[in-house]
Amino acid sequence: MSTKKLELVSAKKFYIENFSSFMEWEKSLHRFSLNNELKSYVFDLSELSFSENVNLTTQVDEFSNACGCKSGSAFMSLTLVSMVTYFFVSDMKFSELTVYQFLSYMGVVLLAALTGKGIGLLHAHWNLIKLARNVRERLTNTYALKQSGLNLTDY
Repeated sequence: MSTKKLELVSAKKFYIENFSSFMEWEKSLHRFSLNNELKSYVFDLSELSFSENVNLTTQVDEFSNACGCKSGSAFMSLTLVSMVTYFFVSDMKFSELTVYQFLSYMGVVLLAALTGKGIGLLHAHWNLIKLARNVRERLTNTYALKQSGLNLTDY
């Protein structure tokens, strides 16, 4: 493979094999994009072991392709249960429920689902940024040790 900074391996699979391609990928995490097509990354950094590269690849794919469905459904379910409980505790009857009230309740439930989905997406992206930051710090330290001529096996 060539040593391009961020090389496209297949339709939506990116190969990150060196520090500069890693840095380019990390910087891309801080750019806002509405183009949220599913992407897959393959990490093959020489500073990391095979299992660490596989683990990193798995975590990055999980975080970058998160959809926020779990948190969205949790928010929606909690809101729906709360509203139904309130409906019955307040001694309302189905015959008293107007179409406007019903649509308002459904709008609140939909808003809760969208809010939960957004929170789930932000949480996954935040975790992805934290993971990238931790790996960058490790790579930077390893790179600095190599540049200084120190060998970790000497100690």
